[in-house]
Amino acid sequence: MAWGKTESAATEWCKRIRADDDTLTDLAVLPFRPLPESDVLALATDLTDNTHLASFNASGKELTVAGLNAMGEMLRVNRGIKSLAIGHAELGDTGLATLTPGLVANTGVAHLDLSYKGLTEVAAGSLRELASASTTLQTVVLSRNALGDTGVAGLIEGCRDHPSATALSVLVLSECALTSAAVLNAAECWARLSSVTELVLSSNAIGSIGGIALGRILQTHGCSLAVLELNKCELGSEGTNAIAEAAPSCDALRRLHLGDNEVSAESVEKLCGMIADKAGGFVALSLRNNPGIADGGGITRLAAELTRLPAENAVISLNLSQCGVSPRDLPALLAATSLVELHVNCNDLSAGLPLRACQMGADPAIGPDWLHRASALKVLDLSGGGFPEDDGLLLLDTLRSDLAALPALEMLGLGGERDDRGKWQSAVDDFRMARPTALVAWE
Repeated sequence: MAWGKTESAATEWCKRIRADDDTLTDLAVLPFRPLPESDVLALATDLTDNTHLASFNASGKELTVAGLNAMGEMLRVNRGIKSLAIGHAELGDTGLATLTPGLVANTGVAHLDLSYKGLTEVAAGSLRELASASTTLQTVVLSRNALGDTGVAGLIEGCRDHPSATALSVLVLSECALTSAAVLNAAECWARLSSVTELVLSSNAIGSIGGIALGRILQTHGCSLAVLELNKCELGSEGTNAIAEAAPSCDALRRLHLGDNEVSAESVEKLCGMIADKAGGFVALSLRNNPGIADGGGITRLAAELTRLPAENAVISLNLSQCGVSPRDLPALLAATSLVELHVNCNDLSAGLPLRACQMGADPAIGPDWLHRASALKVLDLSGGGFPEDDGLLLLDTLRSDLAALPALEMLGLGGERDDRGKWQSAVDDFRMARPTALVAWE
């Protein structure tokens, strides 16, 4: 909604909120719009009895003490809001403590976003109180807060102390200054966290010890995790191996992110074993920015395992960006006929895409039909590969003239430095004429 020139920024909102307008279900205050205390107080008053506004996002907006108190009182009564993001980077532990009684009394909020709110380990008490009492919270986002192990322990202990099974299903703790101690603490009461289906721990230095502890959780509890994100967690090969060994025990697991963990080639066999043994396969598997796995033919080994998988255990989306993928690896990866998305951007493809040699039969190990095998592939991202411009243009021409090559393609990433932009634009235009539903990112 546009701001009025002479009226308060919140006037039009408040009119509709006060009237409990059933067409106003989602309200987000844009970052560049002011939200003075007077507007906060008016919104809090009018939201109290509103039943139709389901999502309220005022993240990034400073709340005064009066504003916090007003919002807290509103939350005690309001039952319509299901998704809430509130406060700015200096909300802090005191601000959360002010809101907590209202959140505890609330029986509507299911999604609570407290990311980047200046919270520290002092917030442990508020998080414990909230987790132990709330009957409706399903998603809690606490990323980019320096909670440390102590702060997160409060949340976990609150779940442990909940009088009934917690409803919590999504827990986002990325960039929270955690160590292995946080995982070890969670392991002690994971039975009370059995409802969690999505756990995000990326950008926390849990290390190999944390990886091993998490692996034991997966194996011991056969948990319901469907999504596990461990990017940039300093797992190393030892921690990665523990996760790979445990993943098949987690029947529900469908999305696993292990990017940027200094994984070496010694983990390739464990990863291949995980891929082979994982019943139901993976919707998404990310190993990005682990160039060590390419040593000793690791990519070829992974590709061979993917190719052998039965359809019911397939990997649908694979991210090997910055993993040392070579031009020769591409045909082997595309031989995995179940792949729908393949991300291999920012690898060194400067030796050229394997097009001319294959077309002329110069490499019988690959064959001229390698682009025909990936019949289900919708996304192929080769951006930042540094391949010769002529190779990129030849790929576009090949896909334009041969519709049996990558027949399901919807997005092709060829981004990078381009000298002859006119030639590229012409080639892309011709490609789009032949494949009007496919997108090309080339700049």
